[in-house]
Amino acid sequence: MKEKKTNDDMMIFINFMKTAFNATLENITEIQDLSENFFLEMTGKGKKAQQETENAIKEFIANAKKGREEFKNIMESGFKKMEDVVNKKD
Repeated sequence: MKEKKTNDDMMIFINFMKTAFNATLENITEIQDLSENFFLEMTGKGKKAQQETENAIKEFIANAKKGREEFKNIMESGFKKMEDVVNKKD
């Protein structure tokens, strides 16, 4: 009985961590999207903006999104492993 309570408590903790992580990731995504729009609008409005600058900004944005997605996948994998350990039947 005590083991089930401990497992239930661990699952509550893991779910809390996942919820907090997902909320943080959503905020990061929103900030990145707003930054992307800002930078692209600024380069579009500037008469002297060069294609090279716009390409550098697009590359920066793509790398940031890729990094965010890789981080998300690593965290989700870690959460899954933690859940598997907690729910493992001996």
